[in-house]
Amino acid sequence: MNEGNRHRPQDRRHILLKDVPKTATVNDLRRMVKHTALNGVSTALILYRNFKPSGRAMLVLNKSECLVSNLKRLSPRPLICGVPISAVSSDPPQTEFLHARTTDLVGKLGNLRGRPHLAGDPHHGTVVASRTVTVTGFPGKLEMEAVKHYLRGYEVLGQETGNHLLTQVPLPSDQFSLYSKFLIHLSSTSEAHRLVRNIHQTYFQRQHHGEKYRLQARILH
Repeated sequence: MNEGNRHRPQDRRHILLKDVPKTATVNDLRRMVKHTALNGVSTALILYRNFKPSGRAMLVLNKSECLVSNLKRLSPRPLICGVPISAVSSDPPQTEFLHARTTDLVGKLGNLRGRPHLAGDPHHGTVVASRTVTVTGFPGKLEMEAVKHYLRGYEVLGQETGNHLLTQVPLPSDQFSLYSKFLIHLSSTSEAHRLVRNIHQTYFQRQHHGEKYRLQARILH
């Protein structure tokens, strides 16, 4: 039996949005909620898998009585960022939206074990929406101290005490890569945007490595 079938319809308070553009932000979701006049939406979430947008989002309702009427209002496939999306009733987001290995991340960012990775959830303390940046493309065996040195011109949380809030995202055990990915917490939204503007699609230590390590930076919204 499907997990969702064990829940009574009157207990359902989650709407899963599919085909969501990967560039969409929580504010885009909120605009769609307002435009379609949905009732009782308490939280809008972007769902990520392995710290990448999954193409799905979640609306959390403050009462289950709003579910049926909201699904009817979403049936004409409203637009998010100009793209038509679809909506279905759903259970709360599961850990499938995280890669299995990232649920084992333990460190300065806290324990992610068994928790879905959400952006926009005020009760989720692991990632601060719009202030957390993922950077992919560093050399695979790059030491943490080298990353700290590379980020010395940016206001990374914890840097004043030497405990920078950055973590390397491990690869799945069955995968290999010459590159590495880091999760970085900045002091403000503007600082996160400054980091992305300055390093996205640039090359790490080009004077030493040429164009081997191209960085891709993304803000988690």
